[in-house]
Amino acid sequence: TDAAPLDEAVPRPARTRRRQHPRCPPALALRSVTSFSLGGAGALSDRSADALAELLHDAQTVDIRGCPLLTERSVDSFRKGCRHLRSVRIVTRDRTLSWKESASAVKKHPHRKSGLYTSGSSGTESN
Repeated sequence: TDAAPLDEAVPRPARTRRRQHPRCPPALALRSVTSFSLGGAGALSDRSADALAELLHDAQTVDIRGCPLLTERSVDSFRKGCRHLRSVRIVTRDRTLSWKESASAVKKHPHRKSGLYTSGSSGTESN
């Protein structure tokens, strides 16, 4: 008979990626870190930064330097993964990516909304 096998006839539901927080002692310790600074991790990718952001659940400030592969996606990952985040600063080889909490940005520059700011290699940062 020309009937398709059962596997082909019934479409499988798309698998969604469901993340579970690791329960090992090092991961649990990282969840309570409030200020995080990392330098010189040249191979750190956006995907790795996303995983790190999930572990740094209570981080308020994140400062990462010397990670040339990171992009704006990493800033977004920290904003989503860290529930008490106040600021993120990522310094790559040629630019600085930063984000500050809305309230602090409004105090400094009432005419600007908080957002992602990028500056060149001169070391200056736009706020």
